[in-house]
Amino acid sequence: MENKTQRQMVTEHILKYGHITRNEAIGMYGITRLAAIMHHMAKEYKVPVISQQKKKDYSYTFRYDFLNRIRELKQAKDLMEKNNLAFIH
Repeated sequence: MENKTQRQMVTEHILKYGHITRNEAIGMYGITRLAAIMHHMAKEYKVPVISQQKKKDYSYTFRYDFLNRIRELKQAKDLMEKNNLAFIH
């Protein structure tokens, strides 16, 4: 089984569900510093992160156009892997 980084787990969660909350990150992945991960992605990788406070929790997602583009690229990569084709990245 592949060991995923916290950044990869958060990104995959956002791709699947559209957002991730601080409580989801802690409960599902044991990630206690979600804000730091999101800040790092925004600063180092120029990922357009959107954060919202909902009641006593924080929710994070990517800007809509960026999220859709990443989903398209993931679908293409998955299709190529399913058909045993090389994916250049």
